[in-house]
Amino acid sequence: MEKNIEKKEAVLELVRENGLKLENFPEFQNDPEVVLAAGKSNGRALEYASEELKNDKEIVLAAVSQDGRALKYASEELRGDREIVLAAVSDSKDEDGRALESASNELKSDKKFMLEAVKRCGYVLYYASDNLKKDKDIVLAAVLQDSRALKFASKELWNDPEIVLSAVSQNGATLLWASKELKGDRDFVLAAVKKHALALDYASKELRQDREFVLEAVKGNGYALEYARNDLNKDKEIVLAAVSQDGRALKYASEELRGDREIVLAAMKHDLEASKYSLLGVNRTKALLQEISVEKYLSTEACRISIFDKHCNNVASINKNNTPVLEKIMSFLSVQDASRLSQVSQETNECMKTYLEKVAEKLNI
Repeated sequence: MEKNIEKKEAVLELVRENGLKLENFPEFQNDPEVVLAAGKSNGRALEYASEELKNDKEIVLAAVSQDGRALKYASEELRGDREIVLAAVSDSKDEDGRALESASNELKSDKKFMLEAVKRCGYVLYYASDNLKKDKDIVLAAVLQDSRALKFASKELWNDPEIVLSAVSQNGATLLWASKELKGDRDFVLAAVKKHALALDYASKELRQDREFVLEAVKGNGYALEYARNDLNKDKEIVLAAVSQDGRALKYASEELRGDREIVLAAMKHDLEASKYSLLGVNRTKALLQEISVEKYLSTEACRISIFDKHCNNVASINKNNTPVLEKIMSFLSVQDASRLSQVSQETNECMKTYLEKVAEKLNI
């Protein structure tokens, strides 16, 4: 008896470290304590449990909570148990919801159950019954949880603007699954591109080649410039609109326009990080950074209480005094460092604005 207890303790220690070790101890595969410990360590250890214990709810729940894919080893009865199956679907390691493949057909056809399941893992829509793939409530909940679920919806729902836009908002590539009608609908695609720039890449060929449409698209999401066609990244009006909406879009402009002062200045005014995509050359890019710093980031309030010109109300005079200083500082900096200096100036200005206004009011200046 004592030897059996010692052996059980040794087996327990082994399966707690690696549940799959249960395979090597058939004499303990019907022992609830050992099998429970194994399942908590590695859910797939349920494969080696006795048929009796594969029908034990506590043991199966522990196993599928550790690894949802263990559901396939549970008894037929427990594969139809809502609590067990939902626990399996909730397993974060099972991103594609494969656990639900082992669930009973009854659950896969149950709207209330599937609605809860897709909220936990949208991808399980793949295993839903054909009728539920046509159900708007189910499909909408699924794509909100995982946009990829759109491809498993019925073709009828690929033409539903609300469902498709919900998916595209998370991943522009899901426009691939939209109906031909939606891919060619100007208003819908504009709304989709505004949510996710990549959507432009899956719009109809006609829209992607339509200059006026692309111009409107980049006004809503500058990054859509990456997916423009027919050399529209060489069109100055389109590129200017794009970088004015998102300075980083400069990355996707033609080389010629990345060396255009007006374009680069507009991009950097929106986002100083755009300076790294400039082809103006180091000195000209630094000059733009300095210009932006003086004109945009030196706050009037800060200058008005400057220790150098404490009572001066002439902003032009302040800028004149500060310009040489900034020019000298930036002459020693790389473009990246100069960009960061300008960014810090902007951040400092924003943080100090309220405080400086109060100080200026107290000083009556």
